[in-house]
Amino acid sequence: MIDINKLYDFLQYYKVDISLSELYEILRKIDINTVFEKTKKRFRVELWDKKSSINGANAKEILRARPYKIDNAFLVYIDDTLVYFQDHNPYLTGYKKMKKNEVYDIAFKFTQDRVKEETDKEVLKQILSAIHKRERKE
Repeated sequence: MIDINKLYDFLQYYKVDISLSELYEILRKIDINTVFEKTKKRFRVELWDKKSSINGANAKEILRARPYKIDNAFLVYIDDTLVYFQDHNPYLTGYKKMKKNEVYDIAFKFTQDRVKEETDKEVLKQILSAIHKRERKE
């Protein structure tokens, strides 16, 4: 979630003439849940079966290209474009394999985190757009 106070400080640093209450008023008009749901629909996650090709590369090529053995992996698509191929636990430092019984939960959490990031970006765009429109009227 966007930290409105940090955004306000950022805008003040760049001399944007807006009060904190005006910024809250702009944010109040944005339906964040709708933005989140719309963003979530852009994402798709798949557990990789280590047999299917990915972006034209067959599974054997992918497995051979890694200097380590892939146990489990998942793919995250945004707008039907592969953006993440995740073959280790992204929440642990270094290369830590995902166990079969945890890969789904990790994939779900990872994807939800990316959806939240993209939601924040869209909300920020809407806030900045509203500020820009307000400034053009003045």
